[in-house]
Order: sequence, then C-alpha cells, then structure tokens
Amino acid sequence: MKTLLLLLICSSAMAFAQLSGTKTIGASGDYTTIASAISALNANGVDGPLTFSLIDETYAETGSNLVISVSSNAPTSVNTVTFKPAATITPEITITGCAASTASGTQADTAKRQAGFTVNNNSNIIIDGSNTVNGTTKDLTFKMNDGTNAIQAIVFFGNCDNIVVKNIIITYQTIPTSSSTRGIYTNGQWSGVADSVIVQNCDIGDATNTPYYATSFTGTSTGGAKYCTGIHVTKSNLYGRIRPIYFFTVGTSTSTCSIEENSVYVPGGANGTTTYYTLFNTWNGYVEIKNNKFLTLTTNNTSTSGIFGLSALTAGANTDCRISNNMFGSDVATNGTGVPTVIALMYIQDNGVYKVYHNTFHLPSNAKATNRVGVYISGASANVTFKNNIIKNSTDASTAYCIYKTSTGTLVSDYNHFDAVGSSTNVGYITSARLTLANWRTGSSQDANSTAGTVTFAGTSDLRLSGGSIGDANLIGTTGLGIPTDIEGDSRSGSFPYKGADEANTPLPVDLNSFTAVARGKNVDLQWTTAAEQNNLGFDVERMVNGAWSRIGFVQGAGNSNAPKEYRYTDAGVANGTVLYRLKQVDADGKFTYHNAIEVVVNAAVTRYELSQNYPNPFNPTTSIRFAVPTTEQATVKVYDMTGREVVELFNQVAAAGQIYNVQFTGTGLASGIYLYVLQTQSYREVKKMSLLK
Repeated sequence: MKTLLLLLICSSAMAFAQLSGTKTIGASGDYTTIASAISALNANGVDGPLTFSLIDETYAETGSNLVISVSSNAPTSVNTVTFKPAATITPEITITGCAASTASGTQADTAKRQAGFTVNNNSNIIIDGSNTVNGTTKDLTFKMNDGTNAIQAIVFFGNCDNIVVKNIIITYQTIPTSSSTRGIYTNGQWSGVADSVIVQNCDIGDATNTPYYATSFTGTSTGGAKYCTGIHVTKSNLYGRIRPIYFFTVGTSTSTCSIEENSVYVPGGANGTTTYYTLFNTWNGYVEIKNNKFLTLTTNNTSTSGIFGLSALTAGANTDCRISNNMFGSDVATNGTGVPTVIALMYIQDNGVYKVYHNTFHLPSNAKATNRVGVYISGASANVTFKNNIIKNSTDASTAYCIYKTSTGTLVSDYNHFDAVGSSTNVGYITSARLTLANWRTGSSQDANSTAGTVTFAGTSDLRLSGGSIGDANLIGTTGLGIPTDIEGDSRSGSFPYKGADEANTPLPVDLNSFTAVARGKNVDLQWTTAAEQNNLGFDVERMVNGAWSRIGFVQGAGNSNAPKEYRYTDAGVANGTVLYRLKQVDADGKFTYHNAIEVVVNAAVTRYELSQNYPNPFNPTTSIRFAVPTTEQATVKVYDMTGREVVELFNQVAAAGQIYNVQFTGTGLASGIYLYVLQTQSYREVKKMSLLK
C-alpha cells in the first residue's frame, strides 16, 4: 500500500510539474503536436524560461486547439515561453479547423474565434522563426488553410504584454472572403490590452492571397477606452488589401511606437472600402515612421472610395509623429470602374504635431480620380513641418497636385523639391490651384527656399535618385533636422544633404553664394563667399588669356564647413581692357566644378552711376551684374522678387569712386520668373529686371 501511494504521489507530481528548459515538439519529441505542447503548458505553467523546439519539417494542426491560456504559474519577463525551430529545421505549420465565430464558453473560447494561433491574456510569449541563435533567417511558416474561419492567423487577445513575433512567414493556402482577415492581431478587451509588442522581420501575405490587414493593433473603446502601447513593426514585408498596418486606440501621452524599415503593399484593394498603406485612428504619444518603402497601392473598386496612403485621423492632443526617410508610391493605380474621390500618398487629417523630413513621393499618372495628390494636409488642429522632401506627380491634370493644403491648420514648409510633370499639373493647392512654385509661394507664404524641376529615379519601383538628379544642386536640402542617414543607412552630408529619402553617392557641390570682381587701377580684387562646403580642397583662380583659360593662382578651401566662408585673391598688373575670371572648385579627391565666369573692365573712366544689364539674361542659374559709382560712398545691390520680397543682398559696403564692381547672382533654389535687382546709395537708386529661366 505504501509503495502504491508513493507511486501515485510521484506520478501526480510529474503530471503537474511546471515546465522549463527546452521541450521538443515532433514525432520523436517530448510532445508530438503543437496542440499537445500548449495543453501541457496551460495545465502546468512554467517555473523557468521555456523553449518549445520544433524538430519536424511539417505540422498539421487544428486552430481551435492552439490556444495559450495559462492561469497558474504564467510566463513572466524572466520565465518567458518561446516557440522556435530546431537547428537546420524549416517547419511549416498548416492550420485548419479554426473555431467558428459563434464559439462560446470560457474567455479562451471567445479568444480563439476564427483564429489560427491564439494567446489569451498571457504575456512574455516569443515566436522566433529563425533556426539559429539570434538569427534573422525566416525558417518558420504558418500556412492558413481554412477558407471559412481562418480570419486571424495569430491573435493576442486581451492583456498580452511583452510579445515578440519575428522571423516568420504567414501565408494563406485558401483565404476567407471576410473583410476582417488579419495576419497578426492584438485584440484589446475591457479586461486589458497589449503593451510592448514587436513584429520584426516577418513576411505576411502575398500578392495573390492577401489578408485585408497584415497587422492590426487595437485597444478597446468598450467600458472606457484602453490604449495599446509600445507597438513596434520593423523590417517586414507586409501585404494587406485595405490596411497592411492598422493602429486603433494605440498609444498614450508618454508611450513610443514605431514603424521602421518595412516594405508595404496594397495589391488589388477591395470593393467599396477606403484603402490605406497605414491607418492611425484614435491614437496618442510619440510615433516614429522611418525608412519604409510604401510601394504598391492599387484598387479594383467600382465605388468612389478614396485611396489615402499613409493616413492619420483622430489623434490625441499630445500626439507627436516624425515621418522620415520613407519612399511612397510608384505602383499606384485604380484598376476598377469606380472613380475615387481622392488619391493621396499621404493624408494627414487632423490633430497632432507632424515632422515630415527627407521623404520621396511619386504619384504616377492616374486617369481616374477627382483629386490626385502627393501629400494632402487638412484639419484645423494639424501642425505640420514639411522639409527636405521630394514630391513628383506624373498625372497631367488640372486636379493633380504635388501638395494640397486646406486653409486651416499650421504648415511650415521649406527646402522641398516639386516635380509637377504635366503642363496642367499643379505644384499645390491652397484656397485654389497653384500651378507653379511661385504661385504656391504666393498663396501659402511657404517654401521660400524650395525648388521645382525634373527629378529622375532609378526605376518605376525604385525611387533612388538617378541620372541628372545625381549632383543636382536643386536637391540640396537644409541641415539640422536630426536625420544623419538615409533610407539605406548611408550617411548624409553634414553640409549638403540631398532632399528626399535617398542620399546619392555623389556629394552635392560647394554652395557658392557670391563672386565679385573690382578693378582698382592695374589690380583686380576678386572676392567670393560660400554658404557651406563639402570635401573642398580649394579654388583655382583662372583668367582668360588670348581666348584660353589660364590658371593664375590657388586659394585653399575650408574642407567641410556648415558656416559661411569668405575668400579673396588679387590679380596684379592687369592690362587695360575687359578681363574674364572664373573659379575652378577642386575636391579633395580631385573632382572639380567650374563656376560661371565674371567680367571686369580695367582702367575704365567712370564719371556717373552705372548699373549694367545682367549677363547672361535670361540665365540659369548664375548671372553677373556690373555697377559703379562716381563718388566714394556706401552702396548696396539687392535682388527682389516681383512681390517686393528681398531675395538676397549681393553687395553692402563702401564703393570706391570710379571703380567698376562685378557681382554674381545664383538662382539655385528659386523658381523661374522675373526678378528685380537694385543699386541703392544715399542719393541714387536704379532698378533693372532679369529673368531666371529653368
């Protein structure tokens, strides 16, 4: 009897022993199926870190049996539970038999409704699909094969914290027709919501069998709103028919979420639904969206439902969102018979502070839509700073716009580049269509330092810079935005960063602000200034001699500098007559750039005020202006646009009597149009017009 009692006690202890260490799942493992391993976990709990090692290549599982719901000795931040392939194994888990939407009973029964793999109110769960330690290979596949009830592939139901899903593939052998199909879903409840969720290096869906949502993160608005926090989606390929990434009731005023380094696709869309790359709805806190490629965005709608790209609405008052180094567009199309009310690659609808830096947008030609827009900004409470972006709109239509802004809300926009490709394509809209950059500046009072013109990309779906855009001075952005690298991790220039998401390999040139020449008797004083320098060895000074350029001197450069620098050189003993000078800027690696020549007249008698017509005229981007005064006095030469706004001051110092001064004006960063240049002294003023033609 004692022996029998001892055996019963021992067998009872073994049956309910808490789990830890590594347990194998497979035909020859500790558990033959994933369902039986989960059953043991639910019954026993854990007393240490636990890894379920998948040792077979294939598993056939029933979705209604794959529900983690540990009530005693549940996983902790120390005693985590991990599902992971064994070394060299590439498991494929085929899931059928998902629970119906009417499943009822315990909360676990509710949690598993129409789900493939469920975690019910448990935290500290890791699904790592790599078969190596700390690996990044995607060796584990979840294959959904229930055409009726496989609505969600992986579900975290209720209060699930510290969740990691990485290095996995989710595919659909057959896919339900429901508009709620989701790859990874955090389903918040009144009893609790998910906090700290990482989805990393996953492939979810494909272009053929595409869930409506690749990822969906929701808190709850039932019984008092509760918000998910700490949501991070990184380095994944995400396919969704209407919203590959969806945030609903996510974030608090002190939380941080991120979407980084993903490739996002919306193939086909769905009839009668609005379509997004990413939708934020009812959200708060700080959100970082960077280094993503938002590519395919197509629909087959017969309705007028819009296409809104990256979209944000119902943001909390403390929302702060930085959107940087992303590429938007290229494969954007409406293939159905419906005419959408709007197509926009980004649509910011209301509250929040948005910092939109160094993004590239390309909206290809789209014949069907009421408004076809690169970036659409609306909402009385939206506060948007928009800098160093490239927007290209290839739709030639009067309702096509690079940027569209309603009359409310705050916009600070500058140092962007607009490529409105067609003759009817508008740079912007604010109160009315603004065809040119100059029109947009007038209407918006923004983008004083922005540029317009052709930008060339590497390919239809490759928005890296190419061709004439490599080294294009029009693409010089501003510094100080806190974006030190580009979308591929390449370092940005500290002096001349490229606009857009791609920092091309060719550095942008030294920014020459001014170049003046003054004849003083037989000497000519040359003076020039730079706004900033990148890799600048120095300047060869050249003079035209007998129809050929000759090097007459060299001036050392500053190397790399973000601050203005001033240089001087005197050419002594110059013969009488008209003399031409130019600068050859030389990089440390031997590359060089010639700057436009400047003309000066030596030993010419000046007895009156003179302001010559600029040469060349029209010009692009540089022209020379010659002037002289008959008496020594303070003089200025300034350039204005046609609204009377001062563009630049070219000269402000005491001008010597009888000397002929030659100053140079560069229109890089300015729109084509008529500009005024003005010679002003205490007793004299003269105004002339010049034409910048790009």
